[in-house]
Amino acid sequence: MLNGQYIDELVKKAAEFGGGKIHIIVNNAGFTWDGVIHKMTDKQWDTIIALHNTAPFKLVRAAASYFRVKDGEPRCIINISSTSGVNGNAYVPGRWSLNLLQTMLMLEMIGVKPIMEWQKQV
Repeated sequence: MLNGQYIDELVKKAAEFGGGKIHIIVNNAGFTWDGVIHKMTDKQWDTIIALHNTAPFKLVRAAASYFRVKDGEPRCIINISSTSGVNGNAYVPGRWSLNLLQTMLMLEMIGVKPIMEWQKQV
């Protein structure tokens, strides 16, 4: 998910499989190093931000044209976050940024119902 060309190809193949339509995206990729900030390397930080924030953003952006259509068919973007993202460790910035992306989608993607899965668990 860290390769932009892979994301573009994934969206293209999903649309082909769906007969030219995409109705759902599930952003579920994620991992963490359970480390405190003063022990985290630049590479660890960059990887967490790339996977938790940049990859979901690029995926939604690549598929946006399939979600902005007005054909009356339901569409949904599900972002899987985690309660670990609110409890404190290197995971927090990655997951809270995903939560903010979710808010942006709610405001911009009219007709798309975004869901934050972790909110059901809290």
